[in-house]
Amino acid sequence: MIDVVDHGAVRRITINRPVKANSLTETMLKDLIVAVQTVKSNVIVLTGAGRVFSAGADLDAAKAGLATSGLWETLSGAVAESPALTVTACNG
Repeated sequence: MIDVVDHGAVRRITINRPVKANSLTETMLKDLIVAVQTVKSNVIVLTGAGRVFSAGADLDAAKAGLATSGLWETLSGAVAESPALTVTACNG
């Protein structure tokens, strides 16, 4: 549900779960972390499929503990430490 496409100097990362407003699960967060940590491009464009960028955590996953997971901090740190310029293309 995380699509990664490299176009030369740009890595496009798409949260692709539009039926659930691109809400994130634990697996999706882990995939986002890997996508950011392995970037070789100069620019990361982060976007969501469909009409909404992301509703945040999936409600069922949040109730099961994702809301307080350290994965959020790991993702934030990966973005902050990345040498690539990060741009969010928000929809909705």
